[in-house]
Amino acid sequence: MSSTEYYDGKMMEGNIILHSHLSNFFKFDSIVIKGDSKVKGDIIGYNINTPVPISIKHGSQKNTQVHLPTLHSFSKSTDMPEEITAMLEKWLGVTNQNTFISWLNGKSPTKNQQKYKRLYATDIPNWEIVVQWFNNNKEKITKLLIQSMNSSDIPAKYLVWVFKNNKNFQVIDVDKLVDWIVKECKWETGPRNNGSTLRCVNTEGKPIFHMQMKGSGGYNGEYNHNPQFHIHTHWSPTVIIHKGTLE
Repeated sequence: MSSTEYYDGKMMEGNIILHSHLSNFFKFDSIVIKGDSKVKGDIIGYNINTPVPISIKHGSQKNTQVHLPTLHSFSKSTDMPEEITAMLEKWLGVTNQNTFISWLNGKSPTKNQQKYKRLYATDIPNWEIVVQWFNNNKEKITKLLIQSMNSSDIPAKYLVWVFKNNKNFQVIDVDKLVDWIVKECKWETGPRNNGSTLRCVNTEGKPIFHMQMKGSGGYNGEYNHNPQFHIHTHWSPTVIIHKGTLE
């Protein structure tokens, strides 16, 4: 996610027209902008004194970033086994050249391996247990990505996706979306670039999530080599409870 996309999303959290639509649909008495990167509820709607956290996404027709933890925080949040964490560290890469070289076991690195100081899925023995772990923990991971990042956080009840190209929006029931993903989707290694991504796909093979190495597009920033998750709009129509246009 570029800084422009990030700030576009933050601006949408305060969009008065969107607030008006949501207030009319949910019969909110008020809406408060949360603006906290540590929670999934970007805004809070209130029915009298009852808070309703809502996640706001201002994305393309395709996808937008949904979570950017460190590998340490992600592994801690999901009770990830050390073996899986160690394999993901190789897959995400490092900045330390000596650490990277130690992973090669005497082999010469390819151009892309050296560029990003990472190994791809096809380079890591027994990689299939990483995919298996993601599928065995699908519900926990899904809730972390779209509902709640910690036990003290009130889980997001709804997700609002505002499409950049036409300002149409959808309101998604997050509980229904979680249930649908757990039942209908599965994690797999991405088919391109020797397994440089992990994706959670629906029964049609279309991704609902994908995870990549932050910085794989060439941008050199402080979050490089962290696991970067994106959400896609390939969800079932059954999870959509409302549609509208910002006008």
